[in-house]
Amino acid sequence: MKQSQQSLKGIPNIRTQYYLSSSLVGSQNPQKINKGKSTYIDDTNKTKETNCQINEKSKSQSIITYKKINVSRDNHKSDDSQMLPQFKKDILKSRQSQQVIQKTKQQQRSDSPLIPIDSLPHIEPSKISTKNVGIVSAYAANTHQGLIRTYNEDRVSIILNLMKPASNTFAGQWPQSSFFAIYDGHGGAACADYMRDNLHQYIIREDCFPSNPRLAISRGIEKAEKNYLQLADQKVLDKSGSCAVIALIVDKAIYIANIGDSRAILSHQGKCSSITVDHKPSSENEQQRITKLGGQIYQAQIQVSSRLAVSRTLGDAEAKLPKYGGIQGVISAQPDIFQITVTDQDFLILACDGIFDKMNSEEVISSAWTVISNDVHHFAGKAVENIMRQSMSRKTVDNVTVVLIAFPQLEKKFKQQQQ
Repeated sequence: MKQSQQSLKGIPNIRTQYYLSSSLVGSQNPQKINKGKSTYIDDTNKTKETNCQINEKSKSQSIITYKKINVSRDNHKSDDSQMLPQFKKDILKSRQSQQVIQKTKQQQRSDSPLIPIDSLPHIEPSKISTKNVGIVSAYAANTHQGLIRTYNEDRVSIILNLMKPASNTFAGQWPQSSFFAIYDGHGGAACADYMRDNLHQYIIREDCFPSNPRLAISRGIEKAEKNYLQLADQKVLDKSGSCAVIALIVDKAIYIANIGDSRAILSHQGKCSSITVDHKPSSENEQQRITKLGGQIYQAQIQVSSRLAVSRTLGDAEAKLPKYGGIQGVISAQPDIFQITVTDQDFLILACDGIFDKMNSEEVISSAWTVISNDVHHFAGKAVENIMRQSMSRKTVDNVTVVLIAFPQLEKKFKQQQQ
């Protein structure tokens, strides 16, 4: 059944799908070609339908028009004259002339003068919900290219009602399931685009979903990346990759997976509770895994055939395929998966590393709570924007993307305030 569609103002790079037609997934008949449609609200707030075709004979996924995007991760595009040109010059100059003095991140934040909030680039109003879906009382999402960059490689996927695929053999009652994800692209947006449009489908097609969501996430990510790497290695190699943080909601349980340094954190009775652990080469566990497989780490970066500041990613074909000098498994796509049960938590935040480069997890939660509101949907949108502004005011140089998912406990608090 088609889910009612909410009115959402378009923000580039965020795609919200309200249902997935079961015909998106092919049957078990090896000779049959299925055709179907997926309806979503596009970036201009218009309803669109995407035709897809699945050839089960080759057991491939839906036919994809794939466009190679190559953007060097070492070279920034030219400055946008409308976006704080003097601030950009000052920020880049300060980064290039930094003294070799070891400071904690907290000291670095304290030493750096803030950019006035009213001088920051314009942030479009967040995409926000207008009603609850299952345990999701409200949600909001927003993304911005940030202070320095004139391009945005972050992508957001929101699917509020995951429908049972035709190929899934689960015989029980299909649960209320939703999917939220941030894909933090690098070296181009092709990998982030592919994962935004396809990863959730790989997960729910697994026969172990929804009985074993943890296993379905692991298998789905493995298959999605394998197929993407095959697509990337055609004609001109696409070198793009992406970190990811995912929240898959199945009834009252939330399965959170992270690959890379995007992060998930909880507000529990107003206080911060960390969930994910960043996959950095400076981590002892990651160092042991990398060196055991033959990888090298230098200046907190992994040296394979390309340089990455994270130890786990999706994509990055040049660093993973042996034919290009990559070492299999050094740059891993294996996620860490965590499970939480929603009881009295306030909200969950997913955010890219552009946020956490200048704010710790506690500061992000505190920034959200500075919003004054009596409506849970309004609060979610303003909290997301407030976090983004706080990070940019501290001179983060990356794209900034935030998703907030509010739970019934927060809605209850607002209703009590209204009485």
